[in-house]
Amino acid sequence: MNIVAENIYKRYIAKYIIRDFSCTFQSGRSYGISGPNGSGKSTLIQMLSGYLSSSKGQIKYSLLNGDSIIRNEIFQYLALVAPYAELDLELTPREIFAHLKHFKKYAVETIEDLLKISNLKGNEDKQLKHFSSGMNQRFELVLATLSDAQLLLLDEPTSFLDSDSKIWWAKLLKDYATNKTIIIASNDQYDLDQTEKTIFLS
Repeated sequence: MNIVAENIYKRYIAKYIIRDFSCTFQSGRSYGISGPNGSGKSTLIQMLSGYLSSSKGQIKYSLLNGDSIIRNEIFQYLALVAPYAELDLELTPREIFAHLKHFKKYAVETIEDLLKISNLKGNEDKQLKHFSSGMNQRFELVLATLSDAQLLLLDEPTSFLDSDSKIWWAKLLKDYATNKTIIIASNDQYDLDQTEKTIFLS
């Protein structure tokens, strides 16, 4: 998926969070979004996901065949992992995976295979509220990465991961996301090192 952001502004009350941002995100490439707190990293991710609209400017989406996608349909083509987009903690991985399979295809067929990849085997029927923060993070990352979504949006993807889990996550991207357009918002250099280009917001 290709994304073209043209002269994007985002204003909250009297303050611009994002001012005159333009960038082309090319299909199959990976990008990092970095910058100080308050620079608009999470806001930009939410705008690219279609959840937030821009105050000025426009964002255009297109598939490899050239077909355009309108903002209200972009959710069908993306997967998002972010602190503000948590899964229902009352549900189990089995229940969540069974639900999501109605909307997206996955690289594996069973929840057992999915949890084996995420090093969570044996937790298929445990409610997410009983998972640690790191376990929840790994589950969300593997759900997003193994889906057939063409656009992968990650906001602080390794914030709850230890060093071994960060290595696992980097391998996950290489194994299952090489053909996706990946955009990672983070100030963690390890996260940014997994991308081809870093864009700095000020």
